[in-house]
Amino acid sequence: MLVGILYSGSHHPERRRGIPKVHQEYVFLAQGLLPLAQAQDRWVRQKGLLMHISKIVAAAALATTIGAGASQAAPLPLIDGTMAVALIGISGTPIGSIGTGTSFSSVTSIVSSVTGEFAPAVTAGTAFSTSAIGSVGSTVTFSATFGTFSGTVQSETASGPVNNRTLVGYILGTFTPDGALSSYGTGPASLTFSFTQTGGPSGSISGSYTLASPPSPPSGVPEPMSLALFGMGLAGLGVAARRKA
Repeated sequence: MLVGILYSGSHHPERRRGIPKVHQEYVFLAQGLLPLAQAQDRWVRQKGLLMHISKIVAAAALATTIGAGASQAAPLPLIDGTMAVALIGISGTPIGSIGTGTSFSSVTSIVSSVTGEFAPAVTAGTAFSTSAIGSVGSTVTFSATFGTFSGTVQSETASGPVNNRTLVGYILGTFTPDGALSSYGTGPASLTFSFTQTGGPSGSISGSYTLASPPSPPSGVPEPMSLALFGMGLAGLGVAARRKA
């Protein structure tokens, strides 16, 4: 835009013809000659509009930031319940009597029952896949439409005679809900498994596990109430011993 300011003066031809001195300034714009005051007023109004738009954009950005912060401040609740699973088509490696060194593979996993917030989203009969369950330190996972689990074998115990062997173990990991359970957040969970072999080293193997969220205590770890009763028993024995003394 070409802008020029014309000031009246003695050298101006209109001055020489007796026209009074004009103290008004002019600006040459592309669309014609406009008074400078009008041009300034237009510039102020345009600047005010730009400032208003900037405020709207800033407010929208602030609202987005606050909304994101609110969503971060309110994490999803953790699911509370259990899920019992039957393992179908189990084979053990190496072949022979099952023990703490056996790795168990299954053809499929089928939900047998659920409790708590797993119901009614997860129903009995739901099939999915579980990875091999190996010795202490190995990773165990499963993947289903309702979520995934990943954990590490913490402990195993084998017992029973050769013709009726049992192996129980405890896995601690993380359960990530999905699908019908996607309203819950990722949290700690445990998986307690049990395998039984009947008929000797070449006998059939059956197995199952229970997923618990939050984690259940490992097998052999007393419940808080059991610990309290045990402590009360010790205290009673102490009192009886002092009375005899």
